[in-house]
Amino acid sequence: MHIRKPAEEWPSLALENVCDAVIATDHNGQVTIMNHAAEALTGFTRKSAVGSPLKNVFRLVASADALPTVRAFQQNSDPRHLHRAVIMGRTGKEILVDGTASPIVTGKGVVGFVLAFHDITECLTEERAAIDLQKIGAIGTLA
Repeated sequence: MHIRKPAEEWPSLALENVCDAVIATDHNGQVTIMNHAAEALTGFTRKSAVGSPLKNVFRLVASADALPTVRAFQQNSDPRHLHRAVIMGRTGKEILVDGTASPIVTGKGVVGFVLAFHDITECLTEERAAIDLQKIGAIGTLA
């Protein structure tokens, strides 16, 4: 049996079912929306995160890319990529992530931004293991 949901529920259902962690902010950089995947990666619940500054929830430890601000998006509304950024979860665990921050634009201009990110720790570990195997194979060939 197929149960139809009202059209207004679809955006929140889609947000909850996307694999990437998603956090949106208002024009002041305060968290307004956060999905389940973002709760899992950051360790913060929606209840504790909403209304907090993004920097307190998405705690950037190290990155070649700076976390954008609404002001930066007002000057240039291109999406910003976070490549191999390290965030610190609520428990202090460091997590390697890739992601994108994009402005939320209305007729009034930039009113916030949305950050979508995912854990790449396991992928990077596998990548490093593959490189190590290649090095071992090269050494074996030279011997």
